[in-house]
Amino acid sequence: MNHQSDDEDDLLNNRQLNRLPRPCTPPGIPPSLNRQREKKLSFGVVCSSNINRSMEAHVVLGNVGLNVESYGTGTTVRLPGRSAMEPRIFKFGTPYAQMYESLAATREDESFFQLNGVLQLCRRGAAVKVMNHP
Repeated sequence: MNHQSDDEDDLLNNRQLNRLPRPCTPPGIPPSLNRQREKKLSFGVVCSSNINRSMEAHVVLGNVGLNVESYGTGTTVRLPGRSAMEPRIFKFGTPYAQMYESLAATREDESFFQLNGVLQLCRRGAAVKVMNHP
């Protein structure tokens, strides 16, 4: 049984990364539905590659209306490859959409990276901001 929505199917088929809806991770409320308030306080969140934990925190905090920036602490963006000895490595500043396209360059790669969740990380990243930051 396929649990993908029509939107996810469209995304996979058309790769329209620049028009992705902002993810809504509970318990957040999308910013457009929040009351507008003066934002004096901002938050910075980090993880090694600025694609997994920091982006999830970015989404959750942003969805409750907080001013958030996310960063990576590593020297490069390292994503799981076909083996532990073959990670997929990108320079910081590479747009998430470009990473997605590289990881989905062939049907075999697209299937592999879809199953291991890496393409979802790239889609979420592209929906929140253009590229990762060191």
